[in-house]
Amino acid sequence: MKTFITILMLSLFILSCSSTNKRQLIKGELVGENYYYNQNGFVNAPFGRVTIKTHVYYTNQKLTKLLSNHPEGFLEYSLNDLKQDTLLLNHFSIDTVYNLKKIGLNKKITRNDTIFYKLKNNSILISIKK
Repeated sequence: MKTFITILMLSLFILSCSSTNKRQLIKGELVGENYYYNQNGFVNAPFGRVTIKTHVYYTNQKLTKLLSNHPEGFLEYSLNDLKQDTLLLNHFSIDTVYNLKKIGLNKKITRNDTIFYKLKNNSILISIKK
């Protein structure tokens, strides 16, 4: 069910406007201040502290690499790694093309074009324009 919701969310997103060709998409979950998994795997969002699950990089709206959060640090997967292992790609529920559309989510925008989306299940999506 979680995977279906994630896939549905990402497929509903359409790129709004882009003066730049590089974007990052971070998926994570809200956690308490005492939660530790990977000391570098956290983001402070307007909704609270977020532990990063995946950090995905796009260039020209196409997936270039993915970082997965592990206790010992981030494990990097290239586009070739993901193309060769479709089960891995499906496990991360990542679109190979970046899409972003306004849908009925709790949304906060910061000054540097970073957009934070809060979902009903305490999941957070963070879109960063580079």
